[in-house]
Amino acid sequence: MAEGTHVPGVMVSSTCYDLRQIREDLRRFLQDDLGYRPLLSEHPSFPLNPDANTVENCRERVERDADVLVLVIGGRYGTVDDYTSKSVTNLEYLGARQKGIPIYVFVEQGILPLLPVWKSNPTADFAKQVDTPKLFEFVEQLRSADKVWTQEFKHAKDIIDALRIQFAYQHREGLLLRRRVRQAGNQDWLRDLHGQTLRIALEKQPGWEYRLFAHALIDATDHHYRQRHRHETGIPLGLGEDVKSPVDWLAARFSDAQRMAGGLSALMSGPLQDALGPPGTPGDAAARDRLTESCPESPYRRAAPRPPCSTCRKAPVPPPSSPRPISSRQGAPERCVRRRRHFIAASGPWCGRRASRMTPGASSR
Repeated sequence: MAEGTHVPGVMVSSTCYDLRQIREDLRRFLQDDLGYRPLLSEHPSFPLNPDANTVENCRERVERDADVLVLVIGGRYGTVDDYTSKSVTNLEYLGARQKGIPIYVFVEQGILPLLPVWKSNPTADFAKQVDTPKLFEFVEQLRSADKVWTQEFKHAKDIIDALRIQFAYQHREGLLLRRRVRQAGNQDWLRDLHGQTLRIALEKQPGWEYRLFAHALIDATDHHYRQRHRHETGIPLGLGEDVKSPVDWLAARFSDAQRMAGGLSALMSGPLQDALGPPGTPGDAAARDRLTESCPESPYRRAAPRPPCSTCRKAPVPPPSSPRPISSRQGAPERCVRRRRHFIAASGPWCGRRASRMTPGASSR
């Protein structure tokens, strides 16, 4: 079902056997009172993938169907995944955080007061309260490390009353954002924004132009996460170069760096200032969005095409407007066959992208 055309899906994440009645009460509240789509693994309506195990099925439901996660923690840590050594509820929580959906955590009364005792004496016996100290570690991660909103509960009614209020807040926030979208009119650049960046563009609080540019730049940089990961790990992927003169090669790379720095400097002092506008005056938000698309590409892409070898330089080269990359039938080899050094880069990035998919002696067709 297309996003935006279905009722909200609420994943109820908890252990089943000790909290069975609470889960059933939550299902009735979500489905009968609110008209939401409850996602509970023991319920017949829970979508199952026959080719996946229990852990993978629960994680898939969070990733694909959940719009909200309600995490209920009792005295049991739950089934532990052999691969990650984490419980199923822990993995569902991590999947919800990665997805960025709202998370509401409820901890059974009596567990939170034991956290300071456990922290001061982690080797003590808490078997009467919890089945494993890992449950304390999980709750501590939620409260201290991740700073997730948590609330104690004794009965299911405590959870239902809290959710009723929190869902009302979420509904009002959605109505406000919807009204701001309608007031913004038909602005194409808004369609490419999401998350916190879109919220900043719609709310337009003081200083929003600078915050919008910063968040849009972060989103555009994250879009190149694969290139960044390869750069950080230092894994040598792709084609290398046959450097005959290290001095000339270093001079060319230094020239690339100078050109990149000059371009960023010109962007900051010229187009960016025009897009932000003078103090106290709204700038051009669409121009700022376009600028954020071009900035993050520089560190992870080639600043200039690599020069071809001497054999390739002597071969006839078609103009850049040619519809196909160079092929051996046109009289130019795709690569230096003797040592398989590199593909022809005669026409810059246009040639490199397409020729990299070809094999020696094969035409582009």
